[in-house]
Amino acid sequence: MKDFYVTGAALRAGYSPKTARQIGSNLLSKVSISVALQCFYRERREESLKTVEDVEKLSEDVAFTRITDVVHITQDGLTFAKDSDDWPEHVKQAVKKAWSLLRI
Repeated sequence: MKDFYVTGAALRAGYSPKTARQIGSNLLSKVSISVALQCFYRERREESLKTVEDVEKLSEDVAFTRITDVVHITQDGLTFAKDSDDWPEHVKQAVKKAWSLLRI
C-alpha cells in the first residue's frame, strides 16, 4: 500500500484532482475494499508486534553481552576488535538478528 489516505490513492489510480476525494470516499464504502483494508491493517499490526518483540529480545541479548566478548583490551588500555569467529555463539546470533532486522 502506497497511500494511507483515499484522495492520494484515487489520484495515483488516475482520477482527476477534482473528483479524487469523492471517488476515494465511494471506494471506501464498498464492503470488499473495506474488508481488504482491514486485513491489510491487521497483518501490518501483527508484523509490527513481531518486530517489537524481536527488538526487545535483541536488546536483551546486546545488554547481556560483555564487551570483552567482542574486543580485546590490552594492559595499556588499547582495544582491538576480536575476530568474529572467536565471539561466543549468543553474540554471533544477536549480530545476525540485528542485521536481518535492519535489512542491511
